[in-house]
Amino acid sequence: MPRAIFFRLRIFEAARSGGDWELIAETNNVNINTARSWLRRYPKTSDVLHTRPRGGKRQPKMTADGVACLLSEFRLTLRQLADKLDTQFSISVCPQTIKNHLDGNPITMKLFHKEPQYMNTDVNKLKRRGYLILFVVVLQ
Repeated sequence: MPRAIFFRLRIFEAARSGGDWELIAETNNVNINTARSWLRRYPKTSDVLHTRPRGGKRQPKMTADGVACLLSEFRLTLRQLADKLDTQFSISVCPQTIKNHLDGNPITMKLFHKEPQYMNTDVNKLKRRGYLILFVVVLQ
């Protein structure tokens, strides 16, 4: 067992049993702040033996639920999508990240076009006819 782990275990046993862990840290030439950070970092004594891996790839922010939410809301802008992710899923991302996640997914922007009832009424046809007659007269 390496000396550092041995010192940690002695400090943990003293802290858990209510002993003077600061005195043990001083006698083993361990800084008090270092010992205090060990006690905060490892809530259980068994955690000392299994240190966390260092480095590597961090966990991605975007989850499958977040991407599904983005794909379901195709009418919103990237900034609005970022705000929605922040409020609903507590995922704070920039619009560029959203664009990167949407790039590989097929998104259809085509919507059903509803014709208003007044679009091609007789009154509107007469107005357009009158406008075109004036337009042709001005061009000549």
